[in-house]
Amino acid sequence: MFLRNLGRFTLAALPVLTQMAQPAWAADAPSDAQLSAARDLFISAEKDEDAQRWSDALEKLQRVAQVKLTPGIRYHTALCEEHLGRLVAALTDYKAAADQARAENANDVLRLVDRRIADSNERVPRIMIVLVPSLPDATVRLDGQPIAPGEAILADPGTHAIDVSAPGRTAPPTIVTVQEHDTARLEVKLGPQPPPAPAPAPKVEAPRPEPSPVVPENGRSPKERTVAIVAAATAVGLAAAGFGAYLVASLKHTDSVQACAQIVSQQTDACDEQKNAVRAWDWAGVGAWTAAAAAGTVAVVSLLRLHHEASRVARRGAVRPDGADGETVPSPSARIVVGPGSMGIQGTF
Repeated sequence: MFLRNLGRFTLAALPVLTQMAQPAWAADAPSDAQLSAARDLFISAEKDEDAQRWSDALEKLQRVAQVKLTPGIRYHTALCEEHLGRLVAALTDYKAAADQARAENANDVLRLVDRRIADSNERVPRIMIVLVPSLPDATVRLDGQPIAPGEAILADPGTHAIDVSAPGRTAPPTIVTVQEHDTARLEVKLGPQPPPAPAPAPKVEAPRPEPSPVVPENGRSPKERTVAIVAAATAVGLAAAGFGAYLVASLKHTDSVQACAQIVSQQTDACDEQKNAVRAWDWAGVGAWTAAAAAGTVAVVSLLRLHHEASRVARRGAVRPDGADGETVPSPSARIVVGPGSMGIQGTF
């Protein structure tokens, strides 16, 4: 009831205070319409207070204060902040209301404000940050706002974040929770700042070697490969033919021996036909084997030339017929050497 009477007193004082202050700020004096709207808004804020809708009441009181800020408006603003848990702001506004009420001789407001100041001053928590070691150039922040270390700082009930920094020192972020009437003393140890970690060396990937291009020498590699395949096939075929001729000669020899055994011994040339047939097959086998050896030699020489070219590609990256880098590039050569009862290959590979 007393709060409601105080609200009426506050609203009634609005026109009077406006007229008293008009010579000093006539250019900024609110109009009658503004004062009437502020009066209606304050009545609505009182109803919100009675219903404990403190946020709605505070928003309306702040709008009334933009028209005219009286000690009563300050008091009601602080009352809403107190019920919303904003004890620091409430204590500040209670003190401002008391100072303005003394200046304006608003004794009704003073009787209420002094009692609320004493009560809020006991309820509001306090936080004291002590640095270990104590450094004059250290910076302490409470909820992002700088504070003085070693002094009790007013704080609203709840959880608060503390950050401390100093040149060459470090401290982990700290969280502190306080309730009404609490006084929290918190020591924060400052340790030496660790040296910065060296930046990792950039990882350099080794370039992947590209496969060396094979440059045929005068188009010889495909030709040599074809010659080697044909010669190898020919050697196999001739070797098989020689073996077949050898088998036929053996059969002819067996047949001739049986046939000649029935002929009279006076006919010395009676078995010449059989003998000539055996000799013919023998020579056919020898000829086939000789040709097979020659074809095999050609195949071997062709394969050696291909191997030589592949080796040069591996050593130089590409084979060039003229040895462009100044290196003499010998070409492989070979020849067949036939002697009495022997056959071989000579040359450079």
